[in-house]
Amino acid sequence: MSASRTHRIRCPRCSDEFDVELWDSVNVADRPLARDEVMGNRLNVVQCPTCELSFRVDKPVLYLDPGRGFAVWWAPEGAREPERVHAEFKLLESHIEQHAGGIPLRLLLAFDRREFVERIFVAEAGLDERLVEYVKYMVLSRNPKRLDPARHRLRFAGPPADGSPTDVDFVVEDTTTGRLEGVLRYSRAAFEQVEQLFGRSPSEALAELFPGPRPDAADLFRDGADSVAAPNDDEPP
Repeated sequence: MSASRTHRIRCPRCSDEFDVELWDSVNVADRPLARDEVMGNRLNVVQCPTCELSFRVDKPVLYLDPGRGFAVWWAPEGAREPERVHAEFKLLESHIEQHAGGIPLRLLLAFDRREFVERIFVAEAGLDERLVEYVKYMVLSRNPKRLDPARHRLRFAGPPADGSPTDVDFVVEDTTTGRLEGVLRYSRAAFEQVEQLFGRSPSEALAELFPGPRPDAADLFRDGADSVAAPNDDEPP
């Protein structure tokens, strides 16, 4: 079930400190509006009683969707302290059923709010997040003139706004400015083709490329993984 508690926070404008109730975990089974709050950037938004500034408090949040069999843990401090967060993730993963009333869930990890939303989209689409990151890597590596891996990131956005059941959209993000520059459409059938190329256990094969709890296509570029390729030449770009 969903859980909240009182936190002492400081206003970023006037520095006043005050107590506020914040969500530590949200379960869409008992609180369906939680999804809309996450998507609308309204989860854990508070107002300072002194200067009336409204702002979002970025803190660890566990998002649970028992009906679809997944959960996402948003750990905003993950980029600064990845080892500690990875250890906490493993501990949470071993007890995730307790948070969902005994229902086994697949736990995903996100470090920032956009990634938090993206992980939810990926899970709702029934896709493996490692497969999605691999597709991102192949798209970026094959289109360096249009999409510079050092500057661009692809964000999975789920089914297109026009309701096409055969495609999914990626939003192109400029990491230097944070701006969303456009939309790239990708075929669901192409995802299935890539998955089939890895054989009977695509998750195990992809785990060698993305060994941690938070797969990220950008890691392959930072690590200089120029030799990463599809199992054969039939993979779509």
